[in-house]
Amino acid sequence: IQKGRTDQHRHNRWEILQEIVRIGPMHIDQPEICRKIIEDTGGDALDSVIATIATFRSLKNNAKPPEDWKDFWTIEGYVYV
Repeated sequence: IQKGRTDQHRHNRWEILQEIVRIGPMHIDQPEICRKIIEDTGGDALDSVIATIATFRSLKNNAKPPEDWKDFWTIEGYVYV
């Protein structure tokens, strides 16, 4: 629902970004950055914000994959949420 060029898509990206800022841990104090995230029709900028928060939370919580998944996650990747 975030990718696309319509006003509704931009509104969806704005709502997602507002919720991210509301619940933290991220604060964006430069309107130009928010505008770029919202105007990115591919949603890659917003995806990057979400990935940054997921990374921050996993590092903060010392998250790591289970030992028996070692071979799998080194090939496919692993996302901590």
